[in-house]
Amino acid sequence: MRDEPKGARRCDDKSLRLKADPQDPQDRYKVGAAWAALLGDFRGLVGPGVADAIAFHSLQFLMPRCTYDTARQALHHADLALFPARRNGRHKAQIDQVFDGRMA
Repeated sequence: MRDEPKGARRCDDKSLRLKADPQDPQDRYKVGAAWAALLGDFRGLVGPGVADAIAFHSLQFLMPRCTYDTARQALHHADLALFPARRNGRHKAQIDQVFDGRMA
């Protein structure tokens, strides 16, 4: 797969969906690819600096074997901590948009 002209993994693949149970260890590669695609979508909406900061900061709100809802909430918490705007983070709508767009 490394010799593929477009690379082994494509974060811009529109067919990747958050459909596997994230707690199923058999599907961890599919889950990881879909998560990377979701974060790639988020980078496209808000820019790499903002998206990377929120994604990195969200790690402190995640626990092993979390659900997609927990992951969404972790991004919301990180956004609120880094970019407070009233009672929500500044990028809540974009986070919800990428999640809703990648759900099966």
